[in-house]
Amino acid sequence: MRTVDQEALLIEAAHRLRHDSDIDAALRFLRANGNSVIDSIKATMQLTGTSLGQAKHTVHTSETWSDLRDVHDEFHHMAAEAIERDA
Repeated sequence: MRTVDQEALLIEAAHRLRHDSDIDAALRFLRANGNSVIDSIKATMQLTGTSLGQAKHTVHTSETWSDLRDVHDEFHHMAAEAIERDA
């Protein structure tokens, strides 16, 4: 369930997406206002109508979240290795 503040953030992010025609403008705004990667993925799905997979890719490859890309890549790599090892 979204709070009023989250709804207001999503409305403003939608405005920024329409105005700038750039998902990164919306993602920058959301991140600057405390939204996590997960929140950004959910918002991307809502704002663009894309699938979960596409939204994850969009956020992962965005300039806004580029500072965490290596950390996320390493986590996914380690998780895949653990799954493979335990299979």
